[in-house]
Amino acid sequence: TNIRGQPRTRRTNKVQQVSDLAQLFMTLYWLRQYPLMSTMEIIFHLHERDVVRYLNRALKVLRPSIQDEIRWPTDDEFQNYINQITDITGDRFQGVVCCVDGSEFRVVRPSNNANQRRLYSVKKKQHSLNVMFICLLNGVLIYVSDSEEGAHDQRFWNRLELRSKFRGKPHGILADGGFYLNRKGDEERINGFTPFKRDKVSASIEDEKKEFNRKLSQLRVVIENCLAQVKKWRVLKQVFRHYSTSKHNYISFDDVIHIVSCLANMKMKNTPLRKAKWHPKL
Repeated sequence: TNIRGQPRTRRTNKVQQVSDLAQLFMTLYWLRQYPLMSTMEIIFHLHERDVVRYLNRALKVLRPSIQDEIRWPTDDEFQNYINQITDITGDRFQGVVCCVDGSEFRVVRPSNNANQRRLYSVKKKQHSLNVMFICLLNGVLIYVSDSEEGAHDQRFWNRLELRSKFRGKPHGILADGGFYLNRKGDEERINGFTPFKRDKVSASIEDEKKEFNRKLSQLRVVIENCLAQVKKWRVLKQVFRHYSTSKHNYISFDDVIHIVSCLANMKMKNTPLRKAKWHPKL
């Protein structure tokens, strides 16, 4: 306590200085293993607030430095890739070079009722964020979106206006049954394929359409393999505990998803998911 008439002593919180290399290691360890903050305190001998501050600082610096690892190819690059995989796609899927899919990442349940309803996914029965991914048929990521709260794949696809990237282009794209790449109201069709659905009346599907769906799935499974590599990082595999709308103890999920996707993509470029002359069992 201060004695009356004497100047008040100011309390200073001395923060331990950590080198840039140590901050980078701390961030990569946190992304890969996603330990509790209490565990980070013990390992790095820092207060929880300092750990969060260093993580945010490293994430903000790391994201722009590696964001070029995921980029949209040029038209010439797409054409060269089409020429390379013509024997793989065949005449049925001529021009197809990439696949699209949305993936949900579970976040901690918000305390506010309005935020709970906005984040709740009826499909997965959880509170989650949706992210859209596009990869080439060899498993290399070429597009990763920012996160969207409670977005359906088709609505998210429309909002991002990704269809414009294929309008009037020879390169095509594959998607699952949650997408409508060519809707009835679209004036210009794109080179896109989705599986046929069962007849609502007879609950059956023709053998020819069933064979088409089988071949499409064998090509499109590469996006699932790609997402599996991304979700090997435990910060995305487990419930993301640091998502908050109040900004308290907040770490940007968009920074996390882009950094982890770039790091996973670097690995997939060095060790491709598909060989240069791979052939699915069509």
